Order: sequence, then C-alpha cells, then structure tokens
Amino acid sequence: IRDIGVTGVQTCALPISLGRVFRSTPAVALTENETEYVVNCTKHIFLNHIVLQFQVNNTIPEQQLVDVKVDLEGSNDELFIPSKSIEASEVKYEDPAFCYTIIERNLEETLSSESFRCNLLFRVVEVDPSTGEVDGDPTGFEEEYQLEDLHIEVSDFMSKISLGNFRVSWDGLGEENEVKERFQLPQKTLEEGVSAIIKLLGMQPCDGTQQIKQNQSAGKDGKLTHDLRLSGVFVGNKQVLVWCKYVLSEGGNQMIFTIKVRSPEQALSQLVADCIQG
Repeated sequence: IRDIGVTGVQTCALPISLGRVFRSTPAVALTENETEYVVNCTKHIFLNHIVLQFQVNNTIPEQQLVDVKVDLEGSNDELFIPSKSIEASEVKYEDPAFCYTIIERNLEETLSSESFRCNLLFRVVEVDPSTGEVDGDPTGFEEEYQLEDLHIEVSDFMSKISLGNFRVSWDGLGEENEVKERFQLPQKTLEEGVSAIIKLLGMQPCDGTQQIKQNQSAGKDGKLTHDLRLSGVFVGNKQVLVWCKYVLSEGGNQMIFTIKVRSPEQALSQLVADCIQG
C-alpha cells in the first residue's frame, strides 16, 4: 500500500511509479445523491498520467458489492490511454470504498479536452440487512450501472498561483512565446464574461482584476472595457500568465475578448489560448 502523494487522499497499491502528484481536482458527482449507488470522482494529475479515484457508496442494505471497478470508453485513445484498473474488493451498505483507473497521457499528442462514458461494473452478493452476513450464493451475480460522463479538461492540468507583482512576471517572460487571439464571447455582462474565463482556464486572478468597477462610465463610443490578469502553473511546473481585455458594446449586444498568453513554450501559450474556442 502506498500513498499517491496528496494529503487526505485514500491510498492504493499503484502498479507503477508515477512520480509526484501535480494537483488533485475537487470531486465531481457521476450520479445523483438519491440513486442506489452513489459515485464521485477525483482526478489526480501527474506529469504523464491521471489517476481517477472513484468513491462508491452502496445505499441498498440487502446488497454487498464485490470486485467493483469503473469501465471507461473515450473517443481519443491516442491521447488518453486507460492502462490499469484497481478494483474495490467489496462495498458494504453505507460504507464507501474506492476503486481507481490509471490513465496514461501520450505526450506526443496535443493535449485537449476529452469525455469518457463510464459504467460501474461489479457483482452483487445478497446479504441479511440486519446482520450484514451473506444470504445466498456468495459468488453473487454480475451487474452493470451506467454513470454520468466524466470530463477531462485542459484546466485540470493547471494549478492556481498567486503573484506579488504580475507586471514584473509578465515582462520577465517576454514576448518570445506570446500568443494573442481575439474572440466574441456569448456573455452579456462583464461580470459574466470574467467569471466564465476564470472558470474555463482554472487560473488565479491577479491584482483584484476579477472585480468589475461599479458604476463604470462608458467611453465616448458607448463601450465598457475591463482588463483581467491571471496566473497559473501548468503540469511540469511551467509558468503561464494571461492578460485579457474585454470590450462590451452599449446594451451588451456584443462582447469582444482579446487574450494574450505568455509561457516558456509557444505550444503551451497556444494551447491555453485555444481553450476559449474549444
């Protein structure tokens, strides 16, 4: 048994050495809370791998689940390759247990978002609800339970980091690997536009730029403007800085969004900028 490297994370027997975990995402629900089997997933991000930690809760007192795992089916098996499943040997009534899937990330492929169809696979063993003792065939019967799709996003590979002086760090990265793109956003207010980009990129707002000035006066052309500055570290400890400019037309009919991304690599800057249209 070995810890995969995150405080408070359940331990599991990993068949390969994955190195140090980069970050762990908040758990996402793959079922409703009122279903027979309640499942959520935490994504642990490593340099070359993702460990998916599934917490499974059995809410049926007459059942015990055996050899529990989650089967994944994605569309891009060249980028994300499920390489190993670690089953939960048993899941008793209201006693959550964990199973794991290890996904290998092909570093030769351009990183992109991916969705996986998920099915919970297990055997059901009937038990006496008053004692928990096996009641009937101890081998049980095979069962399958469909879960919600699991999404892996580019932002999962980004960690927030605060900066003391954004401008100094921005100038320090220089223009060599800068990428600049321009988009039209669907949001109708600056608050909505700022919130959407922060959530999409998974980065840390800097200099209080997540706040919109109240009672801001429009320019002579009737447009409202706002700057948003973000910082983060991409997996592999690569610094990423983003400088965004919003221009909202009078009446909120059109929001023009310009993003500039700086990082140590041109391809990484482009990857982050492409998240907006992805």
